[in-house]
Amino acid sequence: MESVDLKERISELRKKYAANPRDVDCAQELAQLCADQGWLNEAADIYAGVLAHLPKSYSLLLEYGNVCYRSGDIEKALNAFRTLTTLKPKRIEGWNNLGIVYLRKKEFEKAREALEHVLAIEPDNTGALLNMGNCHQHQNDFDRAIDYFKSATASQIDFPDGWYNLGNCYNAGGEFAKAIGAYAKALRYQPEFGSAYKNMGFACEQLEKYDDALEHYQRALLYNKADAGLYVNIANVHVALKNFQKAKELYLRSTRLAPRSPAGWMGLRQLALLKGDILTYYNSTRAVASHLSVAEMTETVRTLRRIGKFEYVDEIIAVSAAVEKDDPELDAEILVALGRRGDQPGMVVALQKKLHAIAYPGNSIKECLGAFYLQQKQYHKAIGVLSAIEEKHVYVLKNLWEAYLNVKQFDRAEESIKKHLCIEPDFHECWLYLARLYAEQELEEKAGEALMNALQSGYVEDGFIQGHSKLRGIYKNILSAAEHKATDN
Repeated sequence: MESVDLKERISELRKKYAANPRDVDCAQELAQLCADQGWLNEAADIYAGVLAHLPKSYSLLLEYGNVCYRSGDIEKALNAFRTLTTLKPKRIEGWNNLGIVYLRKKEFEKAREALEHVLAIEPDNTGALLNMGNCHQHQNDFDRAIDYFKSATASQIDFPDGWYNLGNCYNAGGEFAKAIGAYAKALRYQPEFGSAYKNMGFACEQLEKYDDALEHYQRALLYNKADAGLYVNIANVHVALKNFQKAKELYLRSTRLAPRSPAGWMGLRQLALLKGDILTYYNSTRAVASHLSVAEMTETVRTLRRIGKFEYVDEIIAVSAAVEKDDPELDAEILVALGRRGDQPGMVVALQKKLHAIAYPGNSIKECLGAFYLQQKQYHKAIGVLSAIEEKHVYVLKNLWEAYLNVKQFDRAEESIKKHLCIEPDFHECWLYLARLYAEQELEEKAGEALMNALQSGYVEDGFIQGHSKLRGIYKNILSAAEHKATDN
């Protein structure tokens, strides 16, 4: 019945307003009812019509500005609130709303100027104190922001937004224990504050209080089951607890809720890498390719190249070109891919020139140049580039050993391999290269010992031995000896 009466009242007011647009009381009531119904454009037009006759009406300007702000017409709202501050500079409404508009526009200096007028008139105004804190927080001035949020909560102890924003500042500054205390206060005064539970869970997670984090995240879900980010948060905790299957289910649920959001896909991507699930890593990378930074895209290509998944490398490089990723380190990875495929010689030359023009190339670029020269059988160039890398990753070392062996620099290869064996005595690939080195020098006994060490360190034949005729023979002898021993026993 009330709804019918409301419709009739609005209809009646519309007719009355159309007959006499200067009837201020009718216009205000109609505009307010329209605004309540969400008909913001109609409400704004009604206020604008009345203001044409009463341009200095403070109350009309205030309502008009508020409706414009709600409808997203920020410039009209800004003009209305500016006018209010000139009409009555000693009243806080105009200054306060002006500050809020500037805050939304991210014009933080102007926002602070407006809010300072509010605080000069009313020093304990909690809204102004809160928004001053917001200004400083947006500019990463967390200490000043914390001071304002503390002032807001001191002015009004039961101010949940003040406690919540204070907690957010502590979180941003890495003061997680203080953040938890602030969120607890926010929840004391607003028990159904879902975002406070969520951010409290995050603070607990950072302190590795995983049970508490899960409890808070689950409470947050009670108030927003459609928050895809929450499922990512919970999944992250399960990853930390090594509950990988549960984490995967939650990441997938997040992607179903928000398929265009990168968070769930990024979680799946990292989980897949942890588990060695390269297909999922590749698929989730493709799903979020447009959201990945150049560094993340390059690291993905590098990871796939190092484990020999070249078909995925080529696909990700193609995706990176489609989203216009451009970076010297990614260029270096593209050079290696083109060198492996043996196509686009013009681009290969251009990329080489571009990379050699870098005054101080990083280790990743040197690694790629070394891999490229190795592909092209320019072994001395490969050695020159790779040996210049101070902290050599195992992938760098393998390429360096390969280059040494191809130019028969056996002493340098042996020295480098044994040096790494001192660090990782059970690293089977060191023993494999050492076995190959001895085999190529016809030192079959030493080669056999090195090959046995590789097998005892967990090596399972993956083609390395089959690719070298001298090693194949030694390997067959080892297997044959093992079979005879088993038969004798």
